[in-house]
Amino acid sequence: MAALGNKNDPWRNLSNGQHPFASPQELLEAAQGYFAWCDEHPLLEEETTAYQGDVTRFDKKKVRPYTLKGMAVYLNIAVKKLEKYRLDDSGFAPAMELVDQVMYTQKFEHAAAGIMNSNFISRDLGLAEKQEITGKDSGPIQMEEVSARERVNSKLASLATRISADRDTGEPQQ
Repeated sequence: MAALGNKNDPWRNLSNGQHPFASPQELLEAAQGYFAWCDEHPLLEEETTAYQGDVTRFDKKKVRPYTLKGMAVYLNIAVKKLEKYRLDDSGFAPAMELVDQVMYTQKFEHAAAGIMNSNFISRDLGLAEKQEITGKDSGPIQMEEVSARERVNSKLASLATRISADRDTGEPQQ
C-alpha cells in the first residue's frame, strides 16, 4: 500500500500501545489521507482484447473500496485500535462514526451504480437478503433420516406410478 520508508509504511515498528492520534481531528486527517490514497491507487484488472489477430493487454482501473482493515494497514495500527475509537468518549467516537459513514457511502453508491460488485458489497454492508426457513406452522423443520436404499425405492415407485398412468391415458403425466 504505502511506499516503504514513508510515515505510512506498514512494515515500520508498531506504536507502543499509546494513542496514535493526539485528537479526533488528527484521526479524521489520517482517514482523509487513506481515502485519497485509495482514490489515487485504484485496483488494476488485466484485460485482453483481440482484433484481426493482434492481442492487446491493458490494465483496467477499478475503484478501491474504503475498508477499515485497509485503513488500519495504511495507518499501521491494529483494526482493534480503530474499533476502540468507536467507544471512546473523549471525542473520537463521532470522528470514527464519520469515517464509517464515508466508507459505507462510498461502497453503497459504487455498488448501486454498478462500479463495484453489488452482491459482495451488500454482504459487506449487511444488506444481503436473509431468509429464515421454518417448518409447518413456523415451527422447527422436521428432519427424517432416510437411507439411500429407501430413497431409491421411493423414486422407483414414483416412476412406476407415472409410467402406469401414462399407459392408461396415453399421455405423459407431469
